[in-house]
Amino acid sequence: MNEIVFVTSNNEKLANVRYLSRNYDVFIAKQKYYGVGYKEPRVCDRQELFDKSIQDARDRWQKYVSGAEEKIFFIEDTSVNIPALAKGDKEFPGLEIKYWMKENDFYSIDQQLKNAGNNRKAIVRSDVALVFSSSLEKRIGKPYEIFTSQVEGKIVDEEINIKTQPYYCWLNDKTFNKWFVPDTCQMPLSALPIEVADKYDFRKGSILNMLTFLEQQGIIKKKSYRSSPNIQLSFFLPPVFIITGPTCAGKTTIAEYLLKEFNYYHLEASDFMYVRYREHHGTNSLIKIADFAERALLIDPGVVVDQINRILKQNTGIPKVITGLRSPNEIEEFIKKYDNEFPIEVIYIDASFENRYIRNRIRNRDQEAISREDFKLLDDQQQRMGLSSILSTYNGNVVENNSSKRDYYKTFLDKYRDKISKRSDKAILGRKLDLLSLGKNLEDIIILSLYRSDNKIYYTTTQISHLIENHFSTIVKNKNNISRYFNQNYYPYYDIIKEKGKNLYRLSQTGLSRARLLDIIEKKN
Repeated sequence: MNEIVFVTSNNEKLANVRYLSRNYDVFIAKQKYYGVGYKEPRVCDRQELFDKSIQDARDRWQKYVSGAEEKIFFIEDTSVNIPALAKGDKEFPGLEIKYWMKENDFYSIDQQLKNAGNNRKAIVRSDVALVFSSSLEKRIGKPYEIFTSQVEGKIVDEEINIKTQPYYCWLNDKTFNKWFVPDTCQMPLSALPIEVADKYDFRKGSILNMLTFLEQQGIIKKKSYRSSPNIQLSFFLPPVFIITGPTCAGKTTIAEYLLKEFNYYHLEASDFMYVRYREHHGTNSLIKIADFAERALLIDPGVVVDQINRILKQNTGIPKVITGLRSPNEIEEFIKKYDNEFPIEVIYIDASFENRYIRNRIRNRDQEAISREDFKLLDDQQQRMGLSSILSTYNGNVVENNSSKRDYYKTFLDKYRDKISKRSDKAILGRKLDLLSLGKNLEDIIILSLYRSDNKIYYTTTQISHLIENHFSTIVKNKNNISRYFNQNYYPYYDIIKEKGKNLYRLSQTGLSRARLLDIIEKKN
């Protein structure tokens, strides 16, 4: 899968563009290099704005990105024209839309329109500048290409209460979308169901035209799936376990056992779902992760497994256990796209409602206890997401967990011991791993430093820099570099909480698993 970088600090825009790109085999990456961005001048002339923005972005790109000459990136600018408020042939507010939105509320805009005759027509436009790699620039004969699209409509007569849509976060109450009613529609763009909003997405034309251009140049292609997955059903390799089941059935417990006893790399699906959730809504949203996940999996069953498959390809020599997939479509999507050396084994862990509820109360004893009714609602939501279908599909692979941990482990091993075997240990320690050596990778140093500290505590980036000093005194990592690492992206390796406006971090289940394997590797070396 090719990667193209969208140079933006706007998570809603990023989510919108990724959604529009969903039918192409391309990953739209957020800028992940500190210093990459661009200074957007406050000018009214569109060509002047693009010339200056692109030049500034290219200068930063060349300075901060390794191998920048052969990488492609793009920027996008949204503009709005309200003819009734424009003077002469100039657009208004045009490219100044985000500043104009900050300076006005609906009532002031409504009054301006009424004073001007109440023509409420509005045109929303998207301009995308695709900046070429050196080789593509030589082939095309110019440094970049502009793609444009627009949608006409009107400003609402009365403001309505808009709730941000959980998965489609660009349909929110923060942008002009909350006031813009596309022609032939009765409601603002932000309030439309996605199948309707999709038809009137002002970015859709510019983004799809850009993707078509890249396809024509042979850089990307539309998604296609193999008729049968490329899985080697080897009897000499331990399986990749996909462990599914309801909340508190024992999925994480058995994954931790496999990690401890057989050096399995544990990947927890919810850690990857949180990455997408935070990319859409940040770390301080009122939208519930469960509601986001339910909607996300209906729209894109690859929202989690695409991320997991990328990690599998980066670490090909390690057996894995994946927990937390809750939709049959997710599992089907994983199998379609899986391209690794280990066979796949799907297992359903089951336990009674009462046992699971008690475990949940014990697990969250330091927090406000969830009521039995709320726990049942969570159960019902997971059934809607497809757990019951998984159970019926893999009913021969059910492991019950209604007794002690010792009995649980024995039941599991009685069923799967021959498939696991001690070759799992050799798979890790006897192969050349695709992990960068310690000391060259800031991410691994952060993960190991947190692992060797108290993981019940959440740490600021400053505190993490002190942990690195304590555990790796010969490795100097500037605190600013650590802040930049966390500011550039969200990762599946960390749980995040917000206190006094700051993000604090500790290792997630996926992070703990990676840390333990790194610890083994370092000690062996």
